[in-house]
Amino acid sequence: MADIKVCPECGSEEVIEGYLVSHGTVRFYETVPTSKIPRSSAVLACACSQCGTVFNLKLENPGFREKKKRKE
Repeated sequence: MADIKVCPECGSEEVIEGYLVSHGTVRFYETVPTSKIPRSSAVLACACSQCGTVFNLKLENPGFREKKKRKE
């Protein structure tokens, strides 16, 4: 995630990286299961220490998988 070093909102270079957390951890769950990512994954994010914008959300361990073909 270190590739984004400038806030898209205010242009500040004071960007910090971390996790989105809420009473434990915030996790991404698919609304329609596709079996392409694990059941859940922590969410990484960047935040601007000047204006407070949170951006560049990314799954920590996406583990993308190919959908298995059913045997007929």
